[in-house]
Amino acid sequence: RIGIATVYRTIKLFEDNNLLEKHEFKGYSSRYETVRENHHHLIDIKSGKVKEFRNTLVDAMQKQVAKEMGYKLIDYRLELYAVPVKSRSKK
Repeated sequence: RIGIATVYRTIKLFEDNNLLEKHEFKGYSSRYETVRENHHHLIDIKSGKVKEFRNTLVDAMQKQVAKEMGYKLIDYRLELYAVPVKSRSKK
């Protein structure tokens, strides 16, 4: 058996050492992910499901915006909140 306090301390330790990253999506539960290459999140606000994706165009745009403002981008997060679009059935 392991105490819940031990679990929380261990998670905090992993966060402090950049092994885990906490994501808090507004209105939805938090989740932890291993630290890896930048990626983005699309949150389905109907179901609460979180889909991860990569997009090199978005990545380049964020770097360009920082550069134009006189900065070097070191990190970023993109969260898209969306609802599914009903597909039209073809007759």
